[in-house]
Amino acid sequence: MKSLPLALLLPCVLSACAALSERECRQANWQALGLRDGQLGKPVQLQAYAEACRELGITPVAADYHRGRDLGLQAYCTPERGYRAGLAGETNHNVCPAASQAGFLRAYLQGRDRYLQLRDINALENRLLGARHDVRKLEDRLARTSDDGERRRLQRRIAELERQQSRDRLELDRLRLQLHGQPHAY
Repeated sequence: MKSLPLALLLPCVLSACAALSERECRQANWQALGLRDGQLGKPVQLQAYAEACRELGITPVAADYHRGRDLGLQAYCTPERGYRAGLAGETNHNVCPAASQAGFLRAYLQGRDRYLQLRDINALENRLLGARHDVRKLEDRLARTSDDGERRRLQRRIAELERQQSRDRLELDRLRLQLHGQPHAY
């Protein structure tokens, strides 16, 4: 599969791929688009939609879009959804109205903390797996060599890796205890 150059993807990434096709512009239900964007916690996408439809002479109905988005944000800006967004590692775009922002953000940060802990645990587990693999390879090389200098070098490297594994296991245990000691009620 041929990959696209990053420069071609950058506009899509920056606009969150909000552009609409000609068909979508012509058949747009601006309230439904706003509702969807709100439910997904996206920043306002109206400018991107306007740019996508400009060549066709179609202008989004801003009032309809914002009415839908406000309804969508009511569904999105809950503590439960904030926690899930944080836990999934999603970016918080600070889109929630003032009335729901505090509860959403508090839960988002709890979910985000848990996400970061799980990410760190996963990284340590992967590092331990890699180190075990490296130790086995070094032990195989050690068994095949008769050169005393090479044997000492391999033994030192194996000892270094085993010490690092020991530190990583302690850190992994600490992170797991910390993770299991935290409430996650959402």
